[in-house]
Amino acid sequence: MSLAVLMDHVGPLTRSVEDAALMLDVIAGHDPNDPTSLDIEVPDFSASLKTGIQGIRIGVDVYYISEGVEVPLRKAIQNAVKVLCNLGAKIVPIKTPGKKEEWDEMWYTICAKEAAISHRETYPSKKSDYGLYF
Repeated sequence: MSLAVLMDHVGPLTRSVEDAALMLDVIAGHDPNDPTSLDIEVPDFSASLKTGIQGIRIGVDVYYISEGVEVPLRKAIQNAVKVLCNLGAKIVPIKTPGKKEEWDEMWYTICAKEAAISHRETYPSKKSDYGLYF
């Protein structure tokens, strides 16, 4: 059941990067049933796995991945960044525009509006089944 159409994203979950690349090989590219898809050539993602990540730039906003983030998750992210760096990626410090609190507020505003629209048929009759915030 949809919560917020603009924010609900369904995508493939895979067990490995290789599986993700194979999945992307299948789903990437033009879809005649999707007017927003681009009709352009897409790379062979699974073949590019052999090239490694040497020289790839990865932007990391230290504030965004540390402020308000639980310690175990923060450490896991920091370890992942170290691994990527050791594999040859170039870690580039970035600053996400705005403040995290502003993004949180925007998320709530958009999500609440879309949830109200998505649930306008079921909410009145099943109000007791909804959580505290509805």
